Amino acid sequence: MQETTLDKIKQISINLFNEKSYEGTSLKDIFNLIGISAPSFYYYYSSKKDLYIELIKDAEELHRKAFMEVLEKSKAKSSKQQLEALIKQYWVFKAENPDVANFLARNALFPPFEFREEIWAMLKEHYIKYHEFVQEIVKNGMETNEINQDVSEDYIVKMFFQMLIGSYINVSAPTKDSLDDKVNFSLQVLFDGIGA
Repeated sequence: MQETTLDKIKQISINLFNEKSYEGTSLKDIFNLIGISAPSFYYYYSSKKDLYIELIKDAEELHRKAFMEVLEKSKAKSSKQQLEALIKQYWVFKAENPDVANFLARNALFPPFEFREEIWAMLKEHYIKYHEFVQEIVKNGMETNEINQDVSEDYIVKMFFQMLIGSYINVSAPTKDSLDDKVNFSLQVLFDGIGA
């Protein structure tokens, strides 16, 4: 299938934004790399900000689909296995979509200053949905005594997401441990903490 101008704009732009940041990327950079004129760009987007916001929406939608697919495939499994599947999905997603995963991570930590509140609000909306799904898994695990009932659901869910963020740094750090070893260690820390 032939790549459309819109596809090229999105792919080149996400690469540039990852490499140079929103502020460091000009529309001229995008035009030159794709080989299009300003009117061709403005046919699709009214501004660089509009493009950027759409890239975030596209990235979140791609991540949401991957997340939901894992939830669906693992719903008959134990709570521990479901949590493990979600964590591993995160790393599969990062490996299969490095540009998108890095773009999402960058915007969670360092969004463009001029509209960071808008981006954080978008990302928070998605996080709340993920939080609800994970909370349901934890609740079910507590009901079946698979997860420690002496700790609150909310605490365990927060622990899950904090561990995920921490493991992102751990996995990205250059060490002698393999990716599998790092992910398995992160899982062990989580499961020791929640009594699973």
